[in-house]
Amino acid sequence: MMYCPGCGNEVVQSARFCGVCGRDLQSEAAVVEQQSRGTDPTPKKKSNKKLIIGICVAVVVIIALIVGILLWQSNQRSKAEYDADHAKHAVTLSIAADGYSNDSCTRIPIQVSGEDADGNAVDEVVFVRPDDTSELALASGSYTLSFPASPLSSEGTFWEAPDDMWAITIDSTLDANTAFEGLANTTITYNVIDSADITDEMVDNAATYASKDVDNAGVVDGYVTATKEKRDAAAAGKASQQQAAEKQSKIDAATQSGMQVVSGTIHVDTGTSIGSAKNVDAVTAIGSGGAAMSYVYISLDQQTSVSCMSGDGLGMTTISAQLIQLPDTLAQYDGQSICLGFYATDVFGYSDAMGALFDVNATYVAPEVIWVN
Repeated sequence: MMYCPGCGNEVVQSARFCGVCGRDLQSEAAVVEQQSRGTDPTPKKKSNKKLIIGICVAVVVIIALIVGILLWQSNQRSKAEYDADHAKHAVTLSIAADGYSNDSCTRIPIQVSGEDADGNAVDEVVFVRPDDTSELALASGSYTLSFPASPLSSEGTFWEAPDDMWAITIDSTLDANTAFEGLANTTITYNVIDSADITDEMVDNAATYASKDVDNAGVVDGYVTATKEKRDAAAAGKASQQQAAEKQSKIDAATQSGMQVVSGTIHVDTGTSIGSAKNVDAVTAIGSGGAAMSYVYISLDQQTSVSCMSGDGLGMTTISAQLIQLPDTLAQYDGQSICLGFYATDVFGYSDAMGALFDVNATYVAPEVIWVN
């Protein structure tokens, strides 16, 4: 059996041309028997198919690699752009707080509200110090910064939280490693509050924010106590000063009206007790009945010169007084420190035995109560 050397088609030995591919078989000496070639020409055709398939697979692999590389590069660019858009930028900001110490004060809370560049809501509290605002770092977006509370201090110092609210917009085109300088020329000032003016609400609000900061663990309660104790002491001192000023104002008004003003403590005692205090036998001086009676009087804080009518009522005199007898209507102030005002013509020196117990008699016209401590 013979085969065409061109296409491997089986041909008869006497054929001049191949009936399949048209090859001239007579002019070719290449026509051989399958047995003499030892191989069928058909495998050569199959070998060509394998080569084509291999080439196709290689092309597909190369194309896949190229597409993969392009996609990877695209993803890398997208990731870089995403990272750049979402990179956090330090917000440059100056804070001034007189008396603030890193060693004895909690950090200052800053409320951040708004939206990031993706439209996600942002509502968080950032804690900073006047010399370190590095934790105030935000991704691109629009925000409002506010300052909701004072820091707390171990010494009880308290600051007024500013009412400032700052709206900022961080553009996505800002380089990733670049700080936002929109507030660079802004100083947020915390002014120290007079301790007497601090309220529990202000302290409790500061404590609420301070408790959210892990840096303040274990110190908040102690700082709150120190603040309130300092406030209470200052409030008491301020109240005392205000009372002293009001008292002096009333004394001055009484003095300007022509009154004499004396201060001391009101007492209600028997004549016997008063005489005993003055080393006087009251029974001998004013009789047993007078000694048993109760009297209202003021014991002056110090020996005081009192201008009054003379005992005979005929003229004026000055008496160095320590005890002044008062009308019974002032018995309600027994044991209290008090300031009294009276006119010289309303009080008298004693011209009888009662002068053994009292220096001045002010029982006829009740003195004016100027101040009761």
